[in-house]
Amino acid sequence: YGAPQFSWEIINLNNKNFKLRSLATRSFVEPFDTGAVKMILKEFKALGFEAFVEINSTRLDSVKAKYALYKISVTDRNGKIRTLDLFQIPMQPGIYTMDGREAKVDVDKMYGIVDGTTTTICQYYTYDPVTVPINFFLGQKPVDWGYPGR
Repeated sequence: YGAPQFSWEIINLNNKNFKLRSLATRSFVEPFDTGAVKMILKEFKALGFEAFVEINSTRLDSVKAKYALYKISVTDRNGKIRTLDLFQIPMQPGIYTMDGREAKVDVDKMYGIVDGTTTTICQYYTYDPVTVPINFFLGQKPVDWGYPGR
């Protein structure tokens, strides 16, 4: 969403060999750290959500328009695509952080919309390991990424 230059796609050829593609350039990237790829794929197995949630359509439209974070898509070997769109949860005015700053968004949880229909609550703690920039696979240290994160 907000930083397409950091987006990536992993193509699992046979559970031992992979390709890494930059979604910004649509080009395959080499060399890359296959250990990092395997680690990310393992993290995908642990993904889940905290709860189902009902959001009225006006609020949901506002969240979709202003608070988009990530889009995660997984295609299985049969070609079925599952998607998860993640959005920040805006906070009501008058909510403050421990250090006295006004909290604009929830720093622990976000909305997740599964396959465009099911709205859930997701935790950053669960999704941070798979929402890394492409630089993660290229042996660069986080300080060099220039990645806005959240």
